[in-house]
Amino acid sequence: MLPSAVLAFLFALGAYGIACCAGFRLELSPAFAPSCLAVYAGTIIFWSLMYLAFLVVREDLRLKREERSNRSLLEVTRIVTEKFSIGRMVLELSVAIVLIHAVTVIHTNLQQRVPAVNPRVYDSAFARLDRGLGMGMDPVAGWARSSFLAVPTVARFFDLLYVSWYFVKLPLVTYFLLASNRRKAQAFLFAFLLMWISHILVVLVWPSLGPVFVSPEVFESLNMPAARKIQEMVWRGYNEYLVSPEEYRVSMYEGMSAFPSLHVGLVALYALFLAKSRTWVVWCAWIYVLLMLLGSCVTGWHYLADGVAGIGLAAGAWILAQRLFLATERTRVSEP
Repeated sequence: MLPSAVLAFLFALGAYGIACCAGFRLELSPAFAPSCLAVYAGTIIFWSLMYLAFLVVREDLRLKREERSNRSLLEVTRIVTEKFSIGRMVLELSVAIVLIHAVTVIHTNLQQRVPAVNPRVYDSAFARLDRGLGMGMDPVAGWARSSFLAVPTVARFFDLLYVSWYFVKLPLVTYFLLASNRRKAQAFLFAFLLMWISHILVVLVWPSLGPVFVSPEVFESLNMPAARKIQEMVWRGYNEYLVSPEEYRVSMYEGMSAFPSLHVGLVALYALFLAKSRTWVVWCAWIYVLLMLLGSCVTGWHYLADGVAGIGLAAGAWILAQRLFLATERTRVSEP
């Protein structure tokens, strides 16, 4: 896990330098970071236990089906845990929690201080790029005003789908970190951290607000209460920072950043990790990516270009992670 730790350390140093140059400080006070760390740790521990319970049930069913044996739950649990190095796995999971937490907290700090680093916004440029992708038409406005989205149930589906990202993230990340192939799990952790880091670096270079904040009238008639509530909160925080940056305090999961879409990018990273899974799993993963891409547009959070860039960012991060962690494994397998 050394490459991931080095990556997080370099990001922390770079973020500190950016903060010093822009005239603000990173908020990592005891009142802020530990509470989020507890949420991360508690959630990942919970899903780790759920994953272990799943493995125990699956092994119990296999033993009953193939060996006609009826072993105790404790014995089946012992059989399952023998396949893992529990001590090493707990250590690696603990390190992963700390690294993910550190990177996401620093990311949040920078995301909410973007105007201090780069006060420009490039929404007009991304709107033009979208019209190019739509061959002269605005795809986001076209989808938002379509009769399909005029159906309240459909609009509500995309509203909830986009919010589902927050609930899907930690269970899937936990599952990937517990992958039996440890090098692949480490590759995922590196790519996951790299996604957050590369995302905020792009945001600092090309800040943008998003369609709903530039043209709110396009989306106001849609049945999307969850998106509107979060957008109002983010917009309020953004303006509070502009009015009084010295008194502003960082809040987790806020900040304005349309390009590129981290939501779509991370979901694409999950799909890339699952590329060699069962066919139906791969199909479900990529359908979720496409629905999330569409949902990011019709809710007004992102331009189409944001989602496309997010997928490209995920592909780049996964390719690099594979080269770092899985290249030697491929060489070993290919040897006669």
